[in-house]
Amino acid sequence: MKITCRRFNDDGRTMQNEDRILNFVIKWGWKEGTKITFPKEGDAAPDNILADIIFILKDNPHSHFKRDGTDMVYIANISLKEALCGCTVNVPTIDGRVIPLPCNDIIKPGTVKRLRGEGLPFPKAPSQ
Repeated sequence: MKITCRRFNDDGRTMQNEDRILNFVIKWGWKEGTKITFPKEGDAAPDNILADIIFILKDNPHSHFKRDGTDMVYIANISLKEALCGCTVNVPTIDGRVIPLPCNDIIKPGTVKRLRGEGLPFPKAPSQ
């Protein structure tokens, strides 16, 4: 992320704008509101110490999924015939795969089916 901050010149009295690039990696599973802090990378002021820069993550909406904690919610619309007779719903994943989900029972409105292990990783245990 490129930032511009105000810093003192070598004379200690005048100030100038300084461009900097701050690098950080956003890990899988981090939730909205996670803060990434860069201490003393912000503006300088005559009476204060250097300010911190804090980035706060915000989720962007996705065309197929909604996020619910570490779960990814996909809403599939099926016909009445499929709901009564059974069907297979092809569920897309974030990484581009498609997982067939057989639905052999009678499906009522609001029915929830789960694909274990296909949501977001836990931030503190990325392998899960």
